[in-house]
Amino acid sequence: MLEYLVVFVALIALVSVMAICLYAVRQQANRTMVLIGSDYP
Repeated sequence: MLEYLVVFVALIALVSVMAICLYAVRQQANRTMVLIGSDYP
């Protein structure tokens, strides 16, 4: 039973880390677009 719990917790952790990475990349892309937009009116 314990191994199922360990796998479940590992999957949840992996998904949350991927979600955080995706969010960070999206924020960085938005910042880049804002910089490009302000640089070239």
